[in-house]
Amino acid sequence: MAKEKKDEPVFQEPEFDEKDYLNYERERAKAIAFVFVLGALIGILTGYLEVSGLWYIGVLLMIVVIYFLKRLLILIKMSMPRTTWHKVILYGELILTWFLFWIIALNPPFHVVAGPQISNLEIYSDGHWKPVAEVSGLYDIPTGHDQLRAYVYYKYNITNVTVLCDSSLINSHYKNDYVYFNVTGAYGNKDTISITADSVRDYTGTFNIYFT
Repeated sequence: MAKEKKDEPVFQEPEFDEKDYLNYERERAKAIAFVFVLGALIGILTGYLEVSGLWYIGVLLMIVVIYFLKRLLILIKMSMPRTTWHKVILYGELILTWFLFWIIALNPPFHVVAGPQISNLEIYSDGHWKPVAEVSGLYDIPTGHDQLRAYVYYKYNITNVTVLCDSSLINSHYKNDYVYFNVTGAYGNKDTISITADSVRDYTGTFNIYFT
């Protein structure tokens, strides 16, 4: 009678290579740190590009980095994680860090996303520019054809300034942080002067004037 064969194991667990495991974890940690710094830099750059109206360049840059991340790691003598889950974590870290620092770059103390400042309505009288007093939301100016100016300032380039009087465009010119314009009104009239400064962030300042 033939001897029965002993049951052979279906799967043989490989021996644990501690050295290879430590090297892999060390390389993965280096890749995680590099991706964090890379995502932060691209995020900050995207934020500042958005302020200039070029946010899409930051998005395109991020897409390119995601596509070529493996080659980039190899170029700096790092390696992409072996397991799919570790790869997902690495790409997720890159996208999340980029988006987080994009938001940070648009907020204090790095930046304040706000429009131009329009203030300080002044009138030209007796050879000098004098501030117009505001009383209950109204700016009192003398009756007649008057020269006015308002302060318009923004830390970025202002491309255009327009002035409306009761929704009608009036002539104006912008120079050295001031917009200059003339208005004509009869005694007792109340008009609304709207000044719009065009830049990366547009802003409209409104002055309700009263002819006295």
